[in-house]
Amino acid sequence: MRTRTAHAPFDVVVASTRAPPLRNATFTGVRWASAAHAGIADACNRAIDAISNDIVVLVDSRCQGFDAQWLTELASHARQAGVGLVGPQRNDETIDSHAIAWGCIAARRNVFLRASGFDPSYRDLDCATADLALRIGLRGLKHRTLSSLPVRLIEPSTIARLLGRHHQRADRDRLHAAWQIPEALT
Repeated sequence: MRTRTAHAPFDVVVASTRAPPLRNATFTGVRWASAAHAGIADACNRAIDAISNDIVVLVDSRCQGFDAQWLTELASHARQAGVGLVGPQRNDETIDSHAIAWGCIAARRNVFLRASGFDPSYRDLDCATADLALRIGLRGLKHRTLSSLPVRLIEPSTIARLLGRHHQRADRDRLHAAWQIPEALT
């Protein structure tokens, strides 16, 4: 992360459902927000609670393709008044080119906290992010997708995909029911 950005300074907090590594040079200077036995949404909430920066950026480890200015551009848009979530345009957006890229979002910390963060009852982070975006949108804030920042989301392993499918289906069904979203839009 630090080698792929010219933006400075910034803090890295790893949100994970796993315990932190005891010693690993890759994680030197990195804080770990672990939510063992909880979902990734809860781990992300803990990570955001652990920082005091004005802007928070959440990046899925599967995101690739960032240039050196990606963080600066996301943060500059997120700082603007009236803006909710900001994200790069994902390479696989087929339904709506303006959809927030679930794998990478930026927001002012107070916007995230005012919306009560991610709903930790969602096990699928895509659904938790959609729910968060809808709640922030109710406050009149507009989300931005930056086509100038394309990002690729690499596929998870086959085993990870298979293990997560039933959570994803249940969460999507719940999201559809709660927000009355037509099935064709997700």
